[in-house]
Amino acid sequence: MKTIVTTVGTSIITNYLSPEGKRQVGNKYVPIDAQWKGLSIDKNTDLEAVEIHNPRYRNSVEGIRKVLKHRWFAKADGTPNVLASAEISSILKIAGGRPCSVHLLATDTLQSVLAATLIRDWFEQFKDQYKIEVLFQLPSTEFNKQDDNDFVVKDLKVSAQSDYNKGVLNLFFCLNKIKELYQEENVLLNITAGYKAIIPLVSLWAQISRIPVYYLYNENVLEPIDNGKDIIEISPMPLNFDYWIFTENYLAFLLVKPDRKKLPSKEDFCKKLARKEDYELLKKFFIIHEDNEQVKLTSLGELLYKTFEKNWEEDQGFDVSHMVGKVMEYKVGEWFSKMGFENVKYGVIVGSQNYDLDVVAIRNFECFVVEVKPEGAPIFAEGMNKPQKSLEYKCYTGGFKTALEKYENEKHEVNICFVSYSVDKPREFIKESVIKLKSQSDNPVKEYFRWFWVKPPNNFRGNVNWEIDGKKATAFEFDFEVKRWKKIEKL
Repeated sequence: MKTIVTTVGTSIITNYLSPEGKRQVGNKYVPIDAQWKGLSIDKNTDLEAVEIHNPRYRNSVEGIRKVLKHRWFAKADGTPNVLASAEISSILKIAGGRPCSVHLLATDTLQSVLAATLIRDWFEQFKDQYKIEVLFQLPSTEFNKQDDNDFVVKDLKVSAQSDYNKGVLNLFFCLNKIKELYQEENVLLNITAGYKAIIPLVSLWAQISRIPVYYLYNENVLEPIDNGKDIIEISPMPLNFDYWIFTENYLAFLLVKPDRKKLPSKEDFCKKLARKEDYELLKKFFIIHEDNEQVKLTSLGELLYKTFEKNWEEDQGFDVSHMVGKVMEYKVGEWFSKMGFENVKYGVIVGSQNYDLDVVAIRNFECFVVEVKPEGAPIFAEGMNKPQKSLEYKCYTGGFKTALEKYENEKHEVNICFVSYSVDKPREFIKESVIKLKSQSDNPVKEYFRWFWVKPPNNFRGNVNWEIDGKKATAFEFDFEVKRWKKIEKL
């Protein structure tokens, strides 16, 4: 059975208060304007959701609830008022006469949670007719953290930017939890009603999660409810997201990955970033946040990271990072050609396990086996879900070890070459990791191992009109004896 996750606004009340609502109810109309106005501090400041338990507002809440149940839920002839609210209209349209469940998602305001209880009560009153179960629970009086309630998004209100930012993080937390609770293939997202400022973010979440989004654009024209007219379905589109910031900062994200128990400080996390300015960028994108002086992934960050890791480890999808990586492989191959290597091949498969080599360059009997990676690529396998992606694995088991055996058997003089690319010089901890890998006594390729660094132009991600020539881009080799970089003039 499908579950329709529905954002909640206040139209079940404001529709009643409108001129059209007054006209529809006629002489049985009972004013609730004063009670409704009393449920907010002023026109720009809403009361928090927990205030619904406050005795100070009980008379207003119960007065509104009683009037709407008797004057608004049903028409004069006793039939359901299916236009009572945007939420009700859209749910009925999406359900199309089929049984389903609905999970209401309210903002952290008294008015929104009151509206949610009224929507739940409307469907309870007409449950025999529509076979729709609506789920909603009020927050407790001690609603201190989002874990306490899956139906109200804590801090999501319009009164302040800081509240909005916290609320957005809690919104993604709720959506992820709901998706897991009902299994994502059974979840639909209804964004017809509710706080309009969250629609772009919720739509983004739905695209990443591959969940269809529904929107009723004409909520005042509903019948017949099962003809599908006026409902817009936004199915998951054939799009992929650019995960370059995860690719280039993979070593940093290993410190905050979802199953990580010990989290880093800001200082430790920033040491692993490709650029220091990426830290503020990650915070701005709602990917990370600070909690008790530790850096953590947000709920959106967890979703994006898990999607990135799945695509990366299973070689699924294609984004800018993949494209840049392929361009860099060809730039390195072209450079070898200019250095006099007459036989340069890309994507060479070796061994019974079909290990992939980015570039193989041969000149007479000299052979370079090349792996081209961004500077933030993992050196060691520790902490990785798929260690095959690490440089360590390639040296000990994978493509480097297998290629060494193959090309030595073919009487070639083999060089195992790790090429990293970055605008800035590889960071100290990367240098220490590569030195450690090469120096390990049981490393089967240690005597053949060389490390090159390609410094591309600053705009290399969006520009392919350059070559490794010492002008726009330069190649360096790391001297493991003196532990310094030196410019490569020839090979």
